[in-house]
Amino acid sequence: MDAGAEPIWITAKRQGKRVGTCFFPGGSVAIKGMRADKIVPMATTTNTMEDWKERVDTVITWLSRDDLDLVTLYFNQPDLDVHYHGVGYVFSRSILFSLFYGQSV
Repeated sequence: MDAGAEPIWITAKRQGKRVGTCFFPGGSVAIKGMRADKIVPMATTTNTMEDWKERVDTVITWLSRDDLDLVTLYFNQPDLDVHYHGVGYVFSRSILFSLFYGQSV
């Protein structure tokens, strides 16, 4: 079934833009016969702070060296815990606080 929706990177590709997806759900598969120009699939990364830094370095390199027009970057945390526990869960709040303020509670 095709509901007509498409990921933003496919919309950009259809407009002739160069795009990259890093650890983004669905970013490593062809959609409507198109793929991103640069891809880091979800299965190739871990969930460590070093990995997070590496992802950011990767997309910064893509934007500065590879002249991409759009890059998507996904972090599975705090997304996973917030979906599972909700925003009121103390651990979720702790993660969100550390992301917003750069420090732990």
